[in-house]
Amino acid sequence: TRKLTFVLYLADPDDKPWQSLEGGGMEFYEEGNPIPTGELLPDFNVALFFGVEPSKSYHAVREVASPEERVRLSLQGWFHAPSLEDTFSYELRSRATLQELLAPAESGEELLPTPAEGEAEAPAPTSEKDAVDFPLLRKYINAEYLSVKGQTQLNEYFAENSAMMLNKFLKEEYAQEFMEMIREVDRAEDAEGILEKTDQGTAGIQDYYSQGITKGSEISGWKICGPAHMQRYLQFEQSSGSESSDTPQDPNLKLGSKFAELRDALLLRTEFQQFLEKISGLKIPSMEKKSLEIRRFRRGRDYTIATMNRTRKEAKLDICLMFADDGSPEKKAVWESEEVGGFESYIEVDEEEDDQKAEVYRENEEDGPLLNISPSSNTLSVVMRDAKTLSFIKFVSSAAPSSRADIKLVYNIEDDGGEEQNEED
Repeated sequence: TRKLTFVLYLADPDDKPWQSLEGGGMEFYEEGNPIPTGELLPDFNVALFFGVEPSKSYHAVREVASPEERVRLSLQGWFHAPSLEDTFSYELRSRATLQELLAPAESGEELLPTPAEGEAEAPAPTSEKDAVDFPLLRKYINAEYLSVKGQTQLNEYFAENSAMMLNKFLKEEYAQEFMEMIREVDRAEDAEGILEKTDQGTAGIQDYYSQGITKGSEISGWKICGPAHMQRYLQFEQSSGSESSDTPQDPNLKLGSKFAELRDALLLRTEFQQFLEKISGLKIPSMEKKSLEIRRFRRGRDYTIATMNRTRKEAKLDICLMFADDGSPEKKAVWESEEVGGFESYIEVDEEEDDQKAEVYRENEEDGPLLNISPSSNTLSVVMRDAKTLSFIKFVSSAAPSSRADIKLVYNIEDDGGEEQNEED
């Protein structure tokens, strides 16, 4: 029955006015737009009131990132209506944020892997003991993962744990190229210094959230995915005419194009599917088309939330090839601490939980999350996700060593009886 929200900001009255660089602003969003329309900074003795209305009162607090370690302090509460029918836009209650987060998933389309050029189908191993080691795989993948011994060990580990991380997955020359491109993109964003130049207002904060995406004639190849109450990250989508030899390529376009090249040359090939079947021991008839994404999670902005529309009715195989700057022991330790986010977390859905409970990605109180995968460079994660298991990418802090970039794929798998869990091609 919440009808009106109030916030009273209680910053130190002797401090200087809050700056946009320090974060902590209250952001306001239009429905479906992952970029805020504006923000209000938390200065002393400022009172904020706004109505609670489905599909209209979207808001969020930006990460506090004060170089001076200032504290954002506020008093917040709600005024309630006498009854649910007296709240704003009662007829739109099904579009309230919590209802959308609890909505079930839609079924995804299937995408069958592509045979290598010149072949109708990748050659099959001659026996179960043979390693999957095609010329295409040898071109890209670390040799230790293509030996009989290596694949046998991976298969045994996965059978016991249902998840595994393949570190140094790509050959070093490919991994270094990707990592340098990510550093170049991060440096370009830092050099713009948008927040340092931004006073309280709308244009600056919108420019900050628009970094890296295609705007007008500035073609980066990336779009921003929302809505903000469920997710925000960049997704690469190649467009015709995006690459030109006449002008220097945008670093974002270079990075996305390189990921797309790897996707088409390796990850969508039948050889790679057979490699996954060998190391996992699973039969993989097809891939969910809607699951195939090239993503980038920027520092201080991007995340996904564990919502019910990320669950599936059947078990799936999640594949993620990720890159993040862990090039020193200090950076590696920061990522592994989980204090700067960027990790992928798998949690179990409580089927008895109802709509009255507002915590959407509640962790198992006894055991915590099922699995957390810290960001790292050149790592392939292979996770069998049971039905009713949620996953999300934790908000990447502005203090993180780098942004996170990855290619995410979700495969359908056959059940124990040998039947496909989705319709056959």
